[in-house]
Amino acid sequence: MTSLFIPASAAKHCAKPGLQRLIFRSWWRPGSGSTRILASLLLSSAVTFAQAEENTSTLQRPLILGFVEFPPASYVDADGKPAGELLDLGQRALAEAGYSWEAKHYPANRLASYMGTGEVDLFLGISTVPGFEGNTIAGEKTIAHIELRAYAKGDAPVVERWEDLRGKTVIILRGYSYGGWIGEILDPANGINALEVDEHEQALKVLNLGRGDILLDYKSPVDTALRQVEVPDLQSTLISLLNCKFVVSRKTPQAQKVLTDLEAAFERLEEREAVY
Repeated sequence: MTSLFIPASAAKHCAKPGLQRLIFRSWWRPGSGSTRILASLLLSSAVTFAQAEENTSTLQRPLILGFVEFPPASYVDADGKPAGELLDLGQRALAEAGYSWEAKHYPANRLASYMGTGEVDLFLGISTVPGFEGNTIAGEKTIAHIELRAYAKGDAPVVERWEDLRGKTVIILRGYSYGGWIGEILDPANGINALEVDEHEQALKVLNLGRGDILLDYKSPVDTALRQVEVPDLQSTLISLLNCKFVVSRKTPQAQKVLTDLEAAFERLEEREAVY
C-alpha cells in the first residue's frame, strides 16, 4: 500500500537547530579538511530534509471530500453529519488507501467551483459535472451507477435523446450535468424551456403544479423526495445508467497518485467483497 503521507521524522530531527549545533560541535575540528567536508554534508542534508518537510507539509492534512445532497448516496443526516452509501464507500476506500479525510457538503455549483480551485480535493460521482473539465482527473474504475430518468404526470415520457426535449418545459436542478446533456438543454437555440430549481423536493412540487412537462432527475434522490412530496400518477422512463467514479482536483498535491491509490484500494475492497 502506498500512502500520500511521507514520513518526516528524520527531517524533523535534522531540522532542529539545537541538534544541528550538537552535531557540528561533536564533529567539527578546526583545520581538518575532512571534518569540514563532513560538516558541510551534514548541513546540506539538514537543509534538504527541512525543505522536504516544507514541501510535504501541505500533504499532511485530511483530503476534503465534497458531496452534494443526493440521498441515499450522499446527504446530511438529522444530526447534521455527512451520511450515505457513496460516502460510506468513499470512507472505506480512503481508509484502505491510508488517507485521512473530511467530508463537506456543498451546493452542486459551488462544489464544481471548489474542485477547480483545490478547496475540495475529491468527489465521488459523475465526472461530467459542469466545471470539472480541465480542472479534475477522473478514474477509469466505475464505483457505482446512477439512474437518470425522465418523470411526468400521466403518460410515461418518451425521452431517449436530448432532442426529445425540444418544445417542452423541462425541470432541472442547478449544477447537474444530466450525463452531458446540460449544454444542449440550456442552449436557447435548441428550443428547450429549462426551469431550474435547487432541490429534488422542489422539483417534484413544480412538476405536480403543472409548471413543467418533464422533470429530469436521478432515481435515488427522487425516491427519497417522494416520501415527503406526493405526486399522483407519476410515471418515469429510464434514460441512461451513469457511471460514478473517483474525481480528484488537479490542484490537489500529487493528484494522480491520490487517484491511483484510491482506485487500487477500491479494487482490494472488491476482492474482499467489502464494497457495499
